[in-house]
Amino acid sequence: MTTFTVTWITAKIVQFTVGLRIDPGDELRGIDIAAHAEEAYLIDEEPVQLGSPSRA
Repeated sequence: MTTFTVTWITAKIVQFTVGLRIDPGDELRGIDIAAHAEEAYLIDEEPVQLGSPSRA
């Protein structure tokens, strides 16, 4: 069997058992919230200063 055939059979098995896509509602809400219960981008927070503090 070729790699394509094995991949296609595996994808079909996954599709019929657990599905290949996330729920459309979860996709609109944000996949990171649905899958990990966290947000990827927090717009309303102060930016984090990276690196070591500057010495005066």
